[in-house]
Amino acid sequence: STGAAPEPTNQTNRKKTMRLIATIHKAAAEATAKIYKDTDWSEYRVRFYRQGQHLTGADYHTDDKQDAHDTAQGQLARWAAQETSTSN
Repeated sequence: STGAAPEPTNQTNRKKTMRLIATIHKAAAEATAKIYKDTDWSEYRVRFYRQGQHLTGADYHTDDKQDAHDTAQGQLARWAAQETSTSN
């Protein structure tokens, strides 16, 4: 043993490179989109949540900030429209 501190896990390192830049919520769809800037990959990541559950397969990656916002808004609007049409 060298006595050196253990290296941080990859998960710890990943969290440091992802910075939350926006949260968008649509109450009608019980859905939220969180937009992160990932400095390791120089990209934006949109993470979608429905009823508090992260939909891992729905994560969206792009190198364009406006695209990330537009995608988040568009998906939340689609879910809200679905909820409205099924509740009538």
